[in-house]
Amino acid sequence: MKNALVLVAVVLVSTLSACSVETSSCGPSGCTSSRSGSFTSQPVGGSCANDGECAGSMVCDTEAPNGYCLQVGCSSTSACPSGGVCVSGTRSNFCAKGCSTSSDCRPGYVCSRFTNSNRGWCTTP
Repeated sequence: MKNALVLVAVVLVSTLSACSVETSSCGPSGCTSSRSGSFTSQPVGGSCANDGECAGSMVCDTEAPNGYCLQVGCSSTSACPSGGVCVSGTRSNFCAKGCSTSSDCRPGYVCSRFTNSNRGWCTTP
């Protein structure tokens, strides 16, 4: 019965983990599991194809090249995810990847500096 429960857990986790595979093995000292594959939760500014690929409660902007993980609705009192900065958008504020130069951004993106600042956010050219 214990092995059947481990198998059910492995199938469930593998199904929920998209591209990753979790395997478990049990021995006299207990059970261990490991994950292999390409599944990772993308940080702010990371590439994505859907919301589920972004870490935490971030969403995927699928209109951006190769997708862009961002957090909608930031303000001066609500923090952005680690590495993010709050940007005032035309419809709402959002957290984007912070940068000092374009080399801080992933390929295809540039650092757009805030007015009177040496910091900015990664965006398309």
